[in-house]
Formats: sequence, structure tokens, C-alpha cells
Amino acid sequence: MSDNGKITQELANLFDSFYKRFVLLDLFGKITPGAIFLLTVAITVFNPKEFSVFVNYLKEIFIWIIFISISWLIGFAIQGFGEQLKFIRYYPKAVDFKKDFNWVKEIKKLFPELENEEDILEMDDKKWHKIYILFRNIATPSQQENVSRLVVIKEACGNGYLAIAFSYLLLLGNIVYPNDSIFSNFVKDNGNFFIMLSILIIVFVIFLYLMHRSQRNKQWSYMSTSLEYCLKNPNK
Repeated sequence: MSDNGKITQELANLFDSFYKRFVLLDLFGKITPGAIFLLTVAITVFNPKEFSVFVNYLKEIFIWIIFISISWLIGFAIQGFGEQLKFIRYYPKAVDFKKDFNWVKEIKKLFPELENEEDILEMDDKKWHKIYILFRNIATPSQQENVSRLVVIKEACGNGYLAIAFSYLLLLGNIVYPNDSIFSNFVKDNGNFFIMLSILIIVFVIFLYLMHRSQRNKQWSYMSTSLEYCLKNPNK
């Protein structure tokens, strides 16, 4: 490969890595949920004049950097809360290897400690990590790519539904304890509209949660099917 070809390939790999690691995982999985909550705080704390000052500050690049950084950290806080209280779960609670995937013999050969386990295996972080590492080691690049996409959607929906739920609770709190904020003034003039908006928010939260759960199950189904194929066809 020529020098130009190597440079082009390196740039392509750099862009691909930036897209997968930052744009997909961090932007949609952390920054966007954090920004939703941060903006909700702004409209429930600032009055219109103060909010316009805040918006004017966003013309400066360093303010954007601060805004994105805080949103990113809030995203991690939301995810941490969800993981600790099990509102966000990254793998199934239990897996029926024999019934669903028919590869219990192969998996027990690779995990001797599972030899005495039942076919219905209670999952925990350690067991999940073992299976995920196995998948990363033997899966094809295209299989890993497909799983990465499911992971991004799963994380974005999980953090997203919690961020919107927290934001909605903040809005309700601002109704109970009104002030001179943008949202309080909005509710005074548009109470009926907020009722309709509340219904939409609740529906949105429910379906984001269902999407999070669906992508979690799809990821496991795809990983187990891929592992079964790779274990039974090691030379392909």
C-alpha cells in the first residue's frame, strides 16, 4: 500500500473510531440525556431575561465546551443511578441456554465453573463479562459491528428514558413550587396544553424504556446465536 493509501486508511480508521466512540456512545448515550436534564433545570430556574443571557453565552465556544462537559457528567450520573437501582439493565436476568439457544454443551466446555449450574442460568456481571469477552474474541467484525449498534441504542434509550423521567419530575416540582421561571410562566398561560404534553412525555418515557429492554434482549439473542454458530463452525 502506498503512503497516500496508508494515510487515507488511517484517517478513515480515526473517523470511524471517533464516530463509534464519541458520536454514537457519548453524544447519544451520555451528552444528549444530560443536556435534556440540564436544559430542564434552566427553564425551571431562570426567568426569560436570565435565560436569554444564558443563550447569549452559548455563542462562545468555551461555554459550549462547559455545557457539553456538564451534560456528559450528568449523563454518567443518570446512568449510575439507573444501574444501581436496576432501572437500567444491560443483560437478561436469567438465560435458558437449553431452551432458547441449544449451545449449553459448548458453553460449559469453555466455562467449567458452570458445569454444576442449571440450564437456566442466573446472570451477573462476572458471567456476562465472560460471555462478552468470548464473543469479542471469536465473533466476526460484522457481528461485532451489529452488536455495537445494539449497545448504542440500548444505552441511549436507557439513559434517555431516565433523563426525561427526571426532567418531568422537575417540571412537576416547579408546578407545585412555582417561581418566576420560564416554565412557571408557561404553565400559567398554557395549563391545558401541559396536560396534553404530560401524556406525550409519559408515553415517550414508556416506549423508550420498552426500546431499552427490547435492544437488551436483541443484543443477547444476536450474541448467543453468533456464538453458537462460531463455536460449532470454528473454521468458518
